[in-house]
Amino acid sequence: MTSDAIRCPRDHAPATLLRESGGKYPFFIDYCEHCGGTWLDHGEFAKLVGSKEAERLLEAYASGRSRLNCPRDQAAMAVRPVGGIVIDICPDCHGMWFDRRELDAAMKGTEEVLAENLSPAETPGGRATIPIAEDVRTSRRGLLVESLSKATRTQMGWNP
Repeated sequence: MTSDAIRCPRDHAPATLLRESGGKYPFFIDYCEHCGGTWLDHGEFAKLVGSKEAERLLEAYASGRSRLNCPRDQAAMAVRPVGGIVIDICPDCHGMWFDRRELDAAMKGTEEVLAENLSPAETPGGRATIPIAEDVRTSRRGLLVESLSKATRTQMGWNP
């Protein structure tokens, strides 16, 4: 992970570094003010959603050639469909590119991916639960994820 802002892989505009909280320490994500896209370096998605497993699942199933090159190392990125969107992931540095509004959708989709990949034996009480970091709950995105999580759990018959 680096503290240098990237150039947007979509339109090559310089990105702005935005401070986020999650995990033990604050970190910076790259945001393109021109197109609204967001770049997350390896580990930053896990910090936003409070789950290393969520990030691992996104990376593990990325395949197929993206039209974009990685803004960090210029490698050809791979695509990963999640919840009706497609995320671009670098197979080398494991950074992730989210077009406008895709980050919130991916956070919701990741809940579903985690739920599908957890067997009842791996969850407390035999019910799938999705951990969300306390720091994430206080952010705007975190409140969205938490509310979607409750709705998803209720719809699936899980205890909210």
